[in-house]
Amino acid sequence: NLVNRPPQYILTDLSTSITREVIVGRGLDYQGSLRVEDLGLPGVRLVRTSRRVYPEGNLAASLIGFIGRDNVGLAGLEADYDRDLSGAAGSLSYERDGLGNKIALGYSERVPPEPGADVILTIDRYVQRMAERELDATIEKHEASGGTIIIMDPRTGAILAMASRPSFDLTNLDLSDASIMDLYRNRAITDLYEPGSVFKAVTMAAALDAGLVSPESVYVDEG
Repeated sequence: NLVNRPPQYILTDLSTSITREVIVGRGLDYQGSLRVEDLGLPGVRLVRTSRRVYPEGNLAASLIGFIGRDNVGLAGLEADYDRDLSGAAGSLSYERDGLGNKIALGYSERVPPEPGADVILTIDRYVQRMAERELDATIEKHEASGGTIIIMDPRTGAILAMASRPSFDLTNLDLSDASIMDLYRNRAITDLYEPGSVFKAVTMAAALDAGLVSPESVYVDEG
């Protein structure tokens, strides 16, 4: 099975497609493509496509998000900034003769593509990796189902790290499996929770700023 799909699925696609071309497989590796070429199947061709590479592995996967098969952002920053990142496609229009060949001196117009913009984050990958490592260790220690860590620069408000668990594998997505779709949610920004102890630091900071307490103050809670 060169394309990792059951034969009956391929037959269904071929028999129900309304287009002349049917994609029967994606993500074929180099060795697999050589085997397809060696078979010399009539009507079957290979098409080169681009593929995302993640130098940092699955670091900040929930934050970065992912794209679909058509290279459109579906989650995370990939979806939020899809229009900025994708740019604009180019085009080539020309006259053809009855055999479909380009007419040498006929009408021809080329519109060059426009590259997408760069998106630069305030995330510090070293801080992000530390946050994810500590989050994983804490979840394992307390046998928790998940958790989040957000680290912010208090002087500027810049987010230095945003870790969320459970997460997913950026390089091995399976968008057809509905049972794992919940993994693609960035809990750090989608889930609601009562601040509780998280807000105690804000209250104490306000009290210190107002001069009502000092770092040496002691408060006894008698219940």
